[in-house]
Amino acid sequence: MSVVASYQVVLLGYALFGLVLAILFAFLSPGVEAPAPSTATIRSRLGLHKSQKVALRLASLFAMDAYRSFQAVHPPEERY
Repeated sequence: MSVVASYQVVLLGYALFGLVLAILFAFLSPGVEAPAPSTATIRSRLGLHKSQKVALRLASLFAMDAYRSFQAVHPPEERY
């Protein structure tokens, strides 16, 4: 089998697989949908209502670490 023919077989396989998936998705009931979002605020859903200060402190530490690591690897005279 040539290289082109093998790619054609793979492409045909993907097309058939996509067709089978489309047929299966067409028969799904509305019961498989995700439930409606709750009325809770975004902070309480993400878990930041109790630990917002800690999360912000950690994020600032990671940002400073990334900035200083960049400066250590690329000194100012090498950046431009």
